[in-house]
Amino acid sequence: MEWLTHISAWLIIYRVATDIAYMDGPFDAFAYLRGWVVQRFGSNHWMSHGVQCPICISFWLAIILAVVFMDWRMMAGAGFVTLAIRSMRE
Repeated sequence: MEWLTHISAWLIIYRVATDIAYMDGPFDAFAYLRGWVVQRFGSNHWMSHGVQCPICISFWLAIILAVVFMDWRMMAGAGFVTLAIRSMRE
């Protein structure tokens, strides 16, 4: 049952990371966030690239979950997202 919890968390990390990177979000919140970051820092800044990258976003989401739940296996969620995104690109 513990693995089901981790797999669920990894899928949540995947969904939230891809939503923030690619979707407009509720009330266009994600699109506004991406636009604000690009406008504030410029299009070549690492923050602008990071807010548009689901792999980067998943890393930070996984760290937050790992700290909140005191379970470093949550970091595997970032690895799951990396594998999923890279397998789709090929």
